[in-house]
Amino acid sequence: MSNPVYDIVKKITQKLGELLGVRVYITITDSDGNFIASDSIFEEYKNFIQDFIKNNFKYLKTGDHSIPLSSQNIIFFKTTDNSITVLYNPMGKIGQLLTFKSIMNNYIEPLENSVATGINDTQEQVEETPIILEVPPKEIEIPIISRKERTFTKIKPILKRKLKEKEKFSLEEAQVLRMCDGTHNLTELKKSVDITDTQILDWMFNFYTKKIIDFEDCEYISMQCTDCKNSVYLFIPKIILDKFGDKIRVQFFPEECDHTCLAVIDKKLKIKTKEIEQLQERTDKLDLNNLSIRNLISFFGQDLFFNIFHAIFFKFSIAFIAEKEIVKHITEFLKKIFGDLHYQENIFSIDLEELEKNNSKYKDFLIIDFDSNIAIDPYEDRETFNFEFNLFKKILSNKDENLQILDTYSEFEKLILHTDTILKEIEKVEEISEDDLIKLMKVAHDITIDRAEIPIIKKLSEIYYNTDISSKLKSTITSKVSGLFDVI
Repeated sequence: MSNPVYDIVKKITQKLGELLGVRVYITITDSDGNFIASDSIFEEYKNFIQDFIKNNFKYLKTGDHSIPLSSQNIIFFKTTDNSITVLYNPMGKIGQLLTFKSIMNNYIEPLENSVATGINDTQEQVEETPIILEVPPKEIEIPIISRKERTFTKIKPILKRKLKEKEKFSLEEAQVLRMCDGTHNLTELKKSVDITDTQILDWMFNFYTKKIIDFEDCEYISMQCTDCKNSVYLFIPKIILDKFGDKIRVQFFPEECDHTCLAVIDKKLKIKTKEIEQLQERTDKLDLNNLSIRNLISFFGQDLFFNIFHAIFFKFSIAFIAEKEIVKHITEFLKKIFGDLHYQENIFSIDLEELEKNNSKYKDFLIIDFDSNIAIDPYEDRETFNFEFNLFKKILSNKDENLQILDTYSEFEKLILHTDTILKEIEKVEEISEDDLIKLMKVAHDITIDRAEIPIIKKLSEIYYNTDISSKLKSTITSKVSGLFDVI
């Protein structure tokens, strides 16, 4: 091979093979993610590798490494100021790849001297390839989305019965009721009598509970803050109640207080509510052209964002009831965290008609109604997302949005290494309790394991190490009480 970087790749491959006893595949890229020297096995990961490097190269220091979430045993090492060394270990354990850290210094100087030549060789080869010019697709302008504005435009109340003479309404209320003919939306109703958003919602709920008005495709419910008793209103599509009424959950934020609550709602509209610690202030608007971890949590609420994170992490598909352009933008951002994620393969955009027609198809999906902001989860037990809360509370302490993503990788990487150590310890015993494991890790390895990390570690052992430790690792009485609403 004329490219000198290939000679270095062969030496690294041989050395890691001697140390680990497994074949490690290697590619060297430049700062833009262009392959300088590469094993052919990386072709299927090319877009993932390039996207990761383009987004994160400048945030990695020379000598740093990163394990992207859902990376299929791939680790990135910034070996020089101008290059990344990517290692892939399909058969062994992902933690083994960190062995490269101990020998990396042996290859830094040769790589620095050879990378420039490798880049030039690559560029020459590219220039020989004919360039096919394509007309770029016309970009669709995606506005800043307001959930309240979308709801007020969509909801059109219908007068359900004739008004009785003994019923007393103000002139403004009577005016609004006359317009409840199924053609006027909430925005038009409130403007007709010059009242606030809160007032029109209050009036609608009053009329709805008295069975004066109805809504064609949705139910209208009220939820209260468990502390202040301040109310929040929610429109839920009837098809969701009918087909998934035992699984609905929503986080809500009363405007009159500083609290946030999580509610589960069944098809009979019975509501269980619990106050939770608020991670981010709520916002009604989402700029799809400027997505970040912080603004997604602010828009969806932490519970729904954690639900999304949890579903992708544990290999559940997600169906957003929303327009495809919205879902495509969200998917593209999530790819920065989960590199092998794909729109219409892992995350889908559907409408209510599709959900009604093929509801059985989506029974094992996480379903999210974008406008009502409710989630229908596929998990056997109600998730508390304690691990995700602790993780992203720490992540959001860094104000740099790009570094938040790298910090997510770093925290995940630490958990992988803990999992590797735990597996070695569990191999020595027939059975161990979670409490004893936590104590053992602290005493033997000075590693602190949070109880909320244990369910994640169990899943990591399956996903990254093909090992089921559930039969050996026994839950304690305390950890068994994990359901969010078990004590209500």
